[in-house]
Amino acid sequence: MSPMNWLARVNLAIGAVFAVGAPRAARVCASIRRSHARTAAFAAVGRRMDGRSPCARTRPPKIVPLRRARMHSEFLPPSVPSYAATQNFPRLRENHPD
Repeated sequence: MSPMNWLARVNLAIGAVFAVGAPRAARVCASIRRSHARTAAFAAVGRRMDGRSPCARTRPPKIVPLRRARMHSEFLPPSVPSYAATQNFPRLRENHPD
Protein backbone atom coordinates (compact mmCIF):
# COMPACT_ATOMS: atom_id res chain seq x y z
CA MET A 1 0.00 0.00 0.00
CA SER A 2 1.50 3.30 -1.03
CA PRO A 3 1.57 6.27 1.38
CA MET A 4 -0.53 8.34 -1.01
CA ASN A 5 -3.27 5.71 -1.10
CA TRP A 6 -3.30 5.57 2.73
CA LEU A 7 -3.48 9.40 2.98
CA ALA A 8 -6.39 9.49 0.53
CA ARG A 9 -8.33 6.96 2.61
CA VAL A 10 -7.72 8.90 5.84
CA ASN A 11 -8.83 12.14 4.19
CA LEU A 12 -11.92 10.43 2.81
CA ALA A 13 -12.81 9.06 6.27
CA ILE A 14 -12.30 12.44 7.93
CA GLY A 15 -14.40 14.12 5.21
CA ALA A 16 -17.21 11.61 5.71
CA VAL A 17 -17.21 12.16 9.49
CA PHE A 18 -17.27 15.93 8.94
CA ALA A 19 -20.08 15.68 6.36
CA VAL A 20 -22.23 13.71 8.81
CA GLY A 21 -21.28 15.62 11.96
CA ALA A 22 -21.42 19.22 10.73
CA PRO A 23 -25.19 19.38 10.11
CA ARG A 24 -25.89 17.68 13.43
CA ALA A 25 -23.62 20.10 15.26
CA ALA A 26 -25.33 23.01 13.48
CA ARG A 27 -28.76 21.79 14.66
CA VAL A 28 -27.54 21.43 18.24
CA CYS A 29 -25.97 24.91 18.19
CA ALA A 30 -29.13 26.44 16.72
CA SER A 31 -31.24 24.79 19.42
CA ILE A 32 -28.96 26.08 22.17
CA ARG A 33 -28.92 29.58 20.65
CA ARG A 34 -32.72 29.60 20.37
CA SER A 35 -33.05 28.49 24.00
CA HIS A 36 -30.71 31.23 25.21
CA ALA A 37 -32.53 33.86 23.15
CA ARG A 38 -35.88 32.77 24.57
CA THR A 39 -34.54 32.90 28.12
CA ALA A 40 -33.05 36.36 27.58
CA ALA A 41 -36.28 37.66 26.05
CA PHE A 42 -38.37 36.38 28.95
CA ALA A 43 -35.93 37.91 31.43
CA ALA A 44 -36.12 41.29 29.67
CA VAL A 45 -39.90 41.19 29.59
CA GLY A 46 -39.97 40.24 33.27
CA ARG A 47 -37.77 43.21 34.18
CA ARG A 48 -39.99 45.54 32.20
CA MET A 49 -43.13 44.20 33.79
CA ASP A 50 -41.60 44.41 37.25
CA GLY A 51 -40.53 47.96 36.57
CA ARG A 52 -43.82 49.15 35.17
CA SER A 53 -46.44 47.61 37.41
CA PRO A 54 -45.31 49.12 40.75
CA CYS A 55 -45.30 52.58 39.17
CA ALA A 56 -48.83 52.09 37.95
CA ARG A 57 -49.98 50.81 41.34
CA THR A 58 -48.06 53.31 43.48
CA ARG A 59 -48.90 56.62 41.89
CA PRO A 60 -52.72 56.77 41.79
CA PRO A 61 -53.37 55.84 45.47
CA LYS A 62 -50.86 58.46 46.59
CA ILE A 63 -52.00 61.18 44.22
CA VAL A 64 -55.79 61.08 44.31
CA PRO A 65 -56.25 62.12 47.96
CA LEU A 66 -53.51 64.73 47.72
CA ARG A 67 -54.80 66.17 44.48
CA ARG A 68 -58.21 66.84 45.91
CA ALA A 69 -57.00 68.46 49.10
CA ARG A 70 -53.86 70.46 48.37
CA MET A 71 -53.11 70.50 44.66
CA HIS A 72 -54.18 74.08 44.14
CA SER A 73 -52.13 75.56 46.98
CA GLU A 74 -48.77 73.70 46.88
CA PHE A 75 -46.48 71.55 44.74
CA LEU A 76 -46.75 67.84 45.43
CA PRO A 77 -43.92 65.51 44.26
CA PRO A 78 -46.25 62.51 43.72
CA SER A 79 -48.07 64.53 41.08
CA VAL A 80 -45.01 64.24 38.82
CA PRO A 81 -44.94 60.95 36.85
CA SER A 82 -41.22 60.43 37.43
CA TYR A 83 -41.77 60.42 41.21
CA ALA A 84 -43.24 56.92 41.10
CA ALA A 85 -40.31 55.75 38.97
CA THR A 86 -37.73 57.12 41.42
CA GLN A 87 -39.59 55.50 44.30
CA ASN A 88 -39.67 52.21 42.41
CA PHE A 89 -35.96 52.01 41.47
CA PRO A 90 -34.72 50.74 44.87
CA ARG A 91 -37.29 47.91 44.83
CA LEU A 92 -36.40 47.08 41.24
CA ARG A 93 -32.67 46.94 42.09
CA GLU A 94 -33.40 44.54 44.94
CA ASN A 95 -35.28 42.16 42.62
CA HIS A 96 -32.88 42.53 39.66
CA PRO A 97 -29.38 43.39 40.89
CA ASP A 98 -27.84 43.07 37.42
